[in-house]
Amino acid sequence: MKKFFTLACAVAVAGMVAAAESPFLLAPTFVEEIDIMLYPEHISSNGKYVSGQDLLNSIPVLWDVEKNELSVVVVPDSMLVDPASWGEEGDPYYEYGLMTGPFSCVNNDGVASGYLADMSYQSHPVLFADGELTYLPFDETGESGANAWSITDDGTAIGYEFIDFNATACIWNAVTHEQVFLPKPTVEEVGFPYDYVTARFVTPDGSVVLGYVTDSVSGAWVSIVWNKVNGQYVPDGWISRNLHAYVVNGQLVPTTYNPFFMIDPQAISANGEWVLAYADMASFDETYPQARAVRINLKNHTYETMAVDSMEVENWMTGEKETVDIPGPEMFGIANNGIAVGRYTIEDMSTWTQYQDAVIWLPGEEKSVKLAEFFPEDEFVAEWKFSGLSDITPDAHYLVGQAETEDEVLAFCLDLYSVIPPMAVDNVKANAKGIKLLENGQVVILRDGKKFNLMGTEL
Repeated sequence: MKKFFTLACAVAVAGMVAAAESPFLLAPTFVEEIDIMLYPEHISSNGKYVSGQDLLNSIPVLWDVEKNELSVVVVPDSMLVDPASWGEEGDPYYEYGLMTGPFSCVNNDGVASGYLADMSYQSHPVLFADGELTYLPFDETGESGANAWSITDDGTAIGYEFIDFNATACIWNAVTHEQVFLPKPTVEEVGFPYDYVTARFVTPDGSVVLGYVTDSVSGAWVSIVWNKVNGQYVPDGWISRNLHAYVVNGQLVPTTYNPFFMIDPQAISANGEWVLAYADMASFDETYPQARAVRINLKNHTYETMAVDSMEVENWMTGEKETVDIPGPEMFGIANNGIAVGRYTIEDMSTWTQYQDAVIWLPGEEKSVKLAEFFPEDEFVAEWKFSGLSDITPDAHYLVGQAETEDEVLAFCLDLYSVIPPMAVDNVKANAKGIKLLENGQVVILRDGKKFNLMGTEL
C-alpha cells in the first residue's frame, strides 16, 4: 500500500438540518479550505459509509456518516503533470494534473473502490481506506486501463479492463489483489454475438455479480449475471434470453417475450434478488421516449416496467403548448424488498434548462413517488429542491441523495424509518404521501379522504 494524504473535516454540530427531529444528515461542504460538492454514489449496507465524487474538483470522496467526516483523495506525485495544461493558478488542485472518477462503491468496513484517471485518460483501479490508497494490478499497456466498480464486504473488487479496445470483466482477490477474469458467457447463453463484457455491481457477500455485454456492430446492450457456484462464477443469461429483443442481420426483432432493446444495469439488491435497469423499449413506432425504468426479480423471473408520465411544455419552435411523454426515471439503488430510488431528468428545450427530481419507486406501483411528497408540511425542507436519490440500504433504512437551495447543493443521508415506520417499509404499496403512525402504533394510509390499513382494508 502507498500512504495517501487524507483531508478530513468534522462537523461540530452533528450536521443535522434545522432541528433535532430532522431525519436528514448533511455531508460537510468543505475540507479545510477546499469547497466540496459531494455527489453520493453508494451507501454501505450498514449505512455507515458513503462513496462518491466531489463535483467541484472531480476528485473521489469517502463520507464517514457516523463521524460526519469526509476523506478526500489528493493526487500522488506519480501522476502529476504540467498544471498549465489543464488549470489556472488559484484554482483548487491547480498544482495537480489528474482527471479522476468517483469512488463508486464502499463496503461495511469503509473500503472504497473506484479509479484514478491520469491526463492520458488511462484509468487506474484503486481501493481506498483509512487514508491509504491501493493500486490494483492490470495490464498497463492497454489504451484505456481498468476500473474497480464495486467491492464486497470481504474486500474482493469487481470491474473490468480494456484489452485491445475490448472490455473484459474481472475481479481482484481480497487478500492478494490478484486479477482474475470472469468467464465469458457463450453466444448461446446471451443470445447474440458480442465483443464487450463488463462487471459493474456485486452483492456484499459476493454471491452474485451484475454486468452487461455489448455488441459494437448492432448496438445491442444487455445485462448479464454471474452466480457463484461452488466457489466459481457461472454466467447466467436469463435476462438477455427472455427480455432482450435480438438483432438479426442488423434489424431489430422484438417479440412478445422480449420487450427491450437495451437493458443497462443500474443496481443489484444485497440479497441478489432484484436488478434495476434502464431499458429501451423494442418498438418500431416514433413514440418518445423509449427509455423505461425496469425492476427485474431474478428469483421469480418476473419484471416490472415503470409507467411513463406526461407533461405540458411549450414547443420552442412554434410557441404552442403540447403534451409530451417524459423519460422514465433513472433508478440507481434498490433495497432487499424491492424499493428503488433514483431521479427524473427533464430537459426544457424552450429555455435550455434541466429539471430534476428525487423519486422512490415502491414495489407493485406503476409510477414513482416524489421524495418531496414524504414531507408535505415539514419546515426543514421547505426551501429545498430534491434533485436525486443515489442509493438505499438493503433494509430500506437509509437513503442518500442531493438537494438544492438558492445558495448551494447539499448531499444528505435520510433516515427513512423516521418517515415511514419500519414495520410499514416492507408492506406499503400506496402513495407515500399520507402514511402516518398513530399513537397506538397502528399504521394507516390516508387516501382520498379515507383510512386504510397496510392490507388495503378500509378502517
